[in-house]
Amino acid sequence: MIRHKHIALVFALSGAFVALSACYEPAEFVYGDVIGQEPLRLYSENVGVYPDTSVLEDPNNPFLGDIPVGDLKWDIESFGTDVAAFYSWASILAVEPTGEHQFYTAQNLANIYANGLAVQEDLERVREQAIAAYQAVLDAFPDAESFDSSGTFAFELITPTYFAILDLGGVPEGAWLVVEDANGNPRVVRR
Repeated sequence: MIRHKHIALVFALSGAFVALSACYEPAEFVYGDVIGQEPLRLYSENVGVYPDTSVLEDPNNPFLGDIPVGDLKWDIESFGTDVAAFYSWASILAVEPTGEHQFYTAQNLANIYANGLAVQEDLERVREQAIAAYQAVLDAFPDAESFDSSGTFAFELITPTYFAILDLGGVPEGAWLVVEDANGNPRVVRR
């Protein structure tokens, strides 16, 4: 299994290759392994759902003891597999709980479900876990924001969170109301 300090160099170098080559393939091989190549096996009942921190004990987590820092989480999100991105965000969430970390953990669980990247017997649980992870954004981080790629412009995460739950066949809990903004786009607000 690859550890974070080995992949930090790989991701730093892969960023340079992206600029130089249009042929770059995500999840490059490192020492014969691909980060997150194995299907997701849910380690615990609430892994990836705040306030659970069991991802830090999961033997399948490639970031055990060496959690991604700085922009590395975005490199993994952009160039890694959905499973690697899930472990990255869930590990960061466990030590630094924010709405942004919870949102991207949920988003990667949803991607894993949609792409069938979990062991078959866990696939329905992954869908339920994604719904629970998104619900944690609504419950614990109702003012959650993220930023565009420039890091300058913030955008709220409640609206995409609410609709992601619906897309997964769930029902968002809490006092939320869908309204239209000035441009006629749906926006979710507290009642």
